[in-house]
Amino acid sequence: MMEGVVTLRDIGESNHLAFRQITSIQSQKLYR
Repeated sequence: MMEGVVTLRDIGESNHLAFRQITSIQSQKLYR
């Protein structure tokens, strides 16, 4: 298996989810 590609994919997805969570928290702070 290509562990390197899977690892990069998992890191990209986790970063994307973390980025969405951070942006959602910032938007909530702005609107409050």
